[in-house]
Amino acid sequence: MNDPISAKRAEIMAIASGKGGVGKSVILTNLAVLLARHGKRVLLLDADLGGANLHTLLGVDRPTPTLTDFLTRNVAELSDTIVSTPFAGLSLISGANALMDMANPYAAQKAKLLRHLSMVDFDYVLIDLGAGSTFTTLDFLAAADQTLLVMMPTPTSIENAYHLLKAVLYRKITRTLKRLNVDHLLPRGLDEDVRRGRRSAWDLLNELAHIDTALTVEAARLTRRLQPRIIVNHANSAEDLRLGRQITLACQRHLGLTADFLGDIRTDERVLSAVQQRRPVCDVHPGCPFATALEGIVLRLLKDRHGESEK
Repeated sequence: MNDPISAKRAEIMAIASGKGGVGKSVILTNLAVLLARHGKRVLLLDADLGGANLHTLLGVDRPTPTLTDFLTRNVAELSDTIVSTPFAGLSLISGANALMDMANPYAAQKAKLLRHLSMVDFDYVLIDLGAGSTFTTLDFLAAADQTLLVMMPTPTSIENAYHLLKAVLYRKITRTLKRLNVDHLLPRGLDEDVRRGRRSAWDLLNELAHIDTALTVEAARLTRRLQPRIIVNHANSAEDLRLGRQITLACQRHLGLTADFLGDIRTDERVLSAVQQRRPVCDVHPGCPFATALEGIVLRLLKDRHGESEK
């Protein structure tokens, strides 16, 4: 897979979490609905092939064909897998009914999918990825224009999110070296230490500086492209509300990443009510705290991309 994709029409956002159960898919679904309400053409791609559920959250019954049909060549074009949703401006590529071996597509399949995504005619493509740091998740995060990272204010969620960021940073650096045909210069002992988390990606960059300054410049340039955007879900206490800022500082200090804190979302009992109805929260309870917080995040995303001052 090449990084990055070029000549895209759509802004590709990949959303991930270091740990499952943090509300990632619910947040992404509602972000997509709200972006569509602002007049944007939005495509949701459910790439969590081990646990796809975006169709359920949108109230779409048995979507066919699916992403699996494209990856297994049952359909020739990715556009043939796009289905409509109950919401104007919002379309879906479902990952439902995936075969067991589809949870980890081959590199050629991922490259083909990303190539086809570069040609879809939408304003935004929002990709839901499986939790954790599988190669599939890392590859999509490395290729996306924007990385959205959802976490909860719990030690396990924070630790796993931090691990995910380290993993995708390492993957971007090593893929850059491979693309430049200099990956053989990577010190084997240091490479092993970084992969196992005993040393940081910055140690890797510093070592490369002694080998070839040009390598360091190129790796650092791509590192700057990875600017994760943080969303903290279930942030209720004063300490929880400080977490987003603390994470951005930690990313800069320990990973050299310029993270962006998008906002907090408080626990809202109406989220479960909407999920049980198979409808987005912003559709069932448009004025609830959850929906209001996400509307603020959407306005931020729109302003950052287009300089729009939507009211």
